[in-house]
Amino acid sequence: MPLRRSSLLAWLLCLLPCLLPAQQMGLVVTDVTGGLGETKVSYVFLQTSVPVQGWTLGICHNNTNASLIDIADGTALLALNGGLGADFVSTTNVTDGWIGSVIVDVMSIMTLPPAIGLIEIHSAMYTIVGPGAPGICFCDTLGNPQVSQVLLSGGLSHTPTLQCAPEIGNNTPFRRGDSNADGSVGLADVVRILGFLFSQALPPDCLDAADINDDSTIDISDTIYLLTYLFQFGAPAPPAPGPFSCGVDTQLDLFDECQYNSC
Repeated sequence: MPLRRSSLLAWLLCLLPCLLPAQQMGLVVTDVTGGLGETKVSYVFLQTSVPVQGWTLGICHNNTNASLIDIADGTALLALNGGLGADFVSTTNVTDGWIGSVIVDVMSIMTLPPAIGLIEIHSAMYTIVGPGAPGICFCDTLGNPQVSQVLLSGGLSHTPTLQCAPEIGNNTPFRRGDSNADGSVGLADVVRILGFLFSQALPPDCLDAADINDDSTIDISDTIYLLTYLFQFGAPAPPAPGPFSCGVDTQLDLFDECQYNSC
């Protein structure tokens, strides 16, 4: 007997908790580039599969290439506590960089919940003052005593993985959902993603196209999103540029430049 569409969706939803990645705690910061006098924004992202209660971090940059203007809370912080933000946030502009410290809830009741993908926790605005990138990256040389990169979860301090990424941008047009790059979006694209995740198939040439829900991660949630869109009437389409029109990805992620030849 063939598997009904509703049964297939239910099976994948039940399977999801078993396929989530092992505990992950990491920090990512993006660099900036631009012309002299231009204003650019660097982002700090959290990657976590467990609730996070707070953190400290230090970000260094080369003052001969960029001048720090302002430091702001990321979208994830702004949304906490009904839009009131975290209980304690301290960001300090120091020589050659800045320091950030956050306690989500001093009573340890509220946390920043785990999520699949990148969670924006800070942004920093720079003016470009010299040629080349300023090399924005995590460092342990700022402050007195010197600050280190620490995430707080379950009342314990954890050392996160760290990644310093270049300015992110994808300038290649693609259709979101067309993971096999054949010019259309359908069940074959679900099979392509599952093959990459669980059958050791090569990754799609355009990872942005396979990131169906645009959360900066390729995982089982992308197949669930696409199956729901394909077989459940009225389900939302994949985010811009969507499955029908070619366009570029305007959201930050850590994917390589998209290779897509069907536009």
